[in-house]
Amino acid sequence: MMKKQKRAKKKGLRARYIQVSDFLDETRPYIILTLIVFAIISTIGFIFPIFFVREITNLLIEIEEKMSIMISQFGFLGAVGFIMGNNILSSFMAVVFGFFLGIAPIFSIILNGYLLGFVSRFAVEESNIFILWRLLPHGIFEFPAIIISIALGVRLGTFFVFEKKKSFVKDLGYIFKNCLWTFVLVVLPLLIVAGVIEGILVFAMS
Repeated sequence: MMKKQKRAKKKGLRARYIQVSDFLDETRPYIILTLIVFAIISTIGFIFPIFFVREITNLLIEIEEKMSIMISQFGFLGAVGFIMGNNILSSFMAVVFGFFLGIAPIFSIILNGYLLGFVSRFAVEESNIFILWRLLPHGIFEFPAIIISIALGVRLGTFFVFEKKKSFVKDLGYIFKNCLWTFVLVVLPLLIVAGVIEGILVFAMS
C-alpha cells in the first residue's frame, strides 16, 4: 500500500513539473521582455551610475551591516539564511504583487537592473573587469530565478488589462495557480542553491 502511495506521489510531482514546463513555455514572451528590459536598465546603471547614489550607498551599507551581524551571531548559516531570505521574499513579492497591474514586478526590474549595473560599475573601478566573475557561481542560479519571478508577476499584472471578461475567473485561477507552482518548483530551488553558494563566498571573505 505504501509503495503504491509513493508511486502516485512521484507520478503527481512529475505531472506537476510537466505542467510548470508548459506554463513557462507560454510565459516565454514575458521572460524575454523582462530579460531585455533588465539588460537595458543594467546597462544604464553601469554607464550612468549617477542616479540615487546616496540612497543606493546607504542601502548597500545597511545590507552589509545586517550581513555582518548575522555572520557574527550565526556564522555560515547566518549568511546563507540572510541572503536566501531576502532573495526569496523579494522574488515572491514580485510574483504575487503582480496582481496590482504588474507595478511591483516592473519596479523590481528597474531596481534590480539598475542596482546590478551600479554595483558592477564601481566594482570594476575599484578592481578590474574580472571581479565580475565572482558573480558567476551564484549568478547562474539567482539571475534566472529573478527574471522568471518578475516575468510571472508581469504576466499576472497584464492579465487584468487584456483578459476577456467572460473567462476572467477561470483564466485568473489557471495563471495564479501555475505562477505559484512555478515559484515553488523552479524559482525556489534556484534561489536556495544560489543562497548557499553566495553564503559560502561571503562567509569565506568575512
